[in-house]
Amino acid sequence: MRKQSNRESDFWKKTKKAASVKWKHFKRKVSKFFTPKRKKNLLIISCNLLAMLAVAFLVPYLTLNWIDDYTKHGEVIEVPDLSGKTLAEAEKILAGEKLGYTVIEKKFKEGHKKNEVLEQYPRARKYVKEGRKIALVLNTAERPKYMIPDVIDGSSYRQAVHRLAGEGFVVNKVDTISGERDWVYGLKYNGQELSNGMLVPRGAELTIVIGGAMEKDTINEIVIDHSYFE
Repeated sequence: MRKQSNRESDFWKKTKKAASVKWKHFKRKVSKFFTPKRKKNLLIISCNLLAMLAVAFLVPYLTLNWIDDYTKHGEVIEVPDLSGKTLAEAEKILAGEKLGYTVIEKKFKEGHKKNEVLEQYPRARKYVKEGRKIALVLNTAERPKYMIPDVIDGSSYRQAVHRLAGEGFVVNKVDTISGERDWVYGLKYNGQELSNGMLVPRGAELTIVIGGAMEKDTINEIVIDHSYFE
């Protein structure tokens, strides 16, 4: 047993000694390989690799963060309902929500105030980013003007009434003069004599001048019968 133990001890001593020799030999080779110049080059290469790795990870990360911040990703505002508001009121509401506006059109709508918001885009309760401009359609106080059709000295009373109604005018009074019965001799608006082709506000109430001795009651009856103009 003692001889066997001595043999094992000698074996490990030899193994340890051989490993020590190999390790010293390896260290000498490494020290010869890593000369000062090579060490300097390896350091430069290592620094470059680390810099490239940092750029590869940091640039996308910083870019995405910048884009999110610039576009306010995920931050949205509900568009307020501006219908029925004046432009001044709408401007104040939008400023409070950090939104802007632009007027894209003005048109006339009966029964609405001047500069009242008729339409908006995007619609109310849609979601937009901060700073978005809301497009507004405002009401104008001026009625659009249309041309008087060729009814003076060119049509009968009934023909003229239908053509005028089709253009958006209202005949609310009839004057008669000597001449061919029911023939249209003229039109008046607010006491002013009109002619074919003149521009008059749509919805204007006109006086039609016809020839003949039509009874006054009969004229009034025709004029106030609104179904006649449909």
